[in-house]
Amino acid sequence: MNNIKTWWNTNCNKIIRNFCLILIIGIVTIDLFPSWFNTIHAFINGSIFNEKELLSLTDKVVSVHSKLLTLGFLLAVFLIIKKRITLIHFSVILFASWFLNIYELMDESIHPLIMNTGIFSHFLRSGSTELNPQYTRLTLFLLATIILFILSYRSKTRTIDRSFILLINLSMIVTTFIFHLVIPMGILKYTKEERMNTYVSNIQEFPIDFFCKNKTCIFFDKEFKEKEEKFIGDRNLFEQHNGFVNYSKEFFKNKENLDYPVYGNAGDFVGSTSIFQICILKDEEFVCAFDNKAMKNYGILAKAIFAFLVSIAHGVWIFGGLLLLAMHKTRAIKKIAHGTNNAN
Repeated sequence: MNNIKTWWNTNCNKIIRNFCLILIIGIVTIDLFPSWFNTIHAFINGSIFNEKELLSLTDKVVSVHSKLLTLGFLLAVFLIIKKRITLIHFSVILFASWFLNIYELMDESIHPLIMNTGIFSHFLRSGSTELNPQYTRLTLFLLATIILFILSYRSKTRTIDRSFILLINLSMIVTTFIFHLVIPMGILKYTKEERMNTYVSNIQEFPIDFFCKNKTCIFFDKEFKEKEEKFIGDRNLFEQHNGFVNYSKEFFKNKENLDYPVYGNAGDFVGSTSIFQICILKDEEFVCAFDNKAMKNYGILAKAIFAFLVSIAHGVWIFGGLLLLAMHKTRAIKKIAHGTNNAN
């Protein structure tokens, strides 16, 4: 019995460390790498442009992206509390990031709670009562990074572990900003504006019956009373955007506006869905048209590309940075450097 106890005490840490390594390697090889490989493969063979395949890949790569963001956030929070991080600590945080749905918790619970405080009220667009949950995640991430920066700046609280995690988080923030600037705010926004201009030109130039094919169109007389017999398309889609119709009605009460269309686009929180909407006076009647297919899958594709690129960058920062930290702690870097010098 004493021999077993002695053996256990001697090998306990080794068993736990090996288990932690198996957990890390398992997550990387079973979940992380396959999501990247499958996305690359889908682009190469063209299956990414199949709607079903695109949706499946997007869900997977966005899930990995969200878990890595959560991992970076939790690492920062942990290093705010503790001065150092070990393999066991990292494994527990990795497990929590991957399996506890913390990202969804921020969306469903923390974000509404913060919204109710009115902190984000100045970010709301005119007439809007909802805000993208990304604002909450970004705020919490930045707050944790700022606190970690202060701790790393002060000599009394600075540690090499805190400095490494700070650099990792700063790299994640910069990478996310750059890719967000290029894809959602750049390429996707440009495509939306270009297609919206085409949308407006088409309703002005083509016969209304031709334009309304595969769209939802509502017709009104000059008093803005609906001609129900002429309705085309999806009644539910019209009712979802009835506020836009009411706004247009008020706009056209000013006779100086009758020569101009009212148009815009609506979508979901993350911008992966866009619905083009327009109201115009044409052929002695008002027409309001809605098209939820003009940007079909463009937003989802942009979301997939963004999540894919950012997740790769974050994976490199986190795992690469922590590997360098581990090498620094074990003096492996110095050994490698000395070995290189000796070889020369």
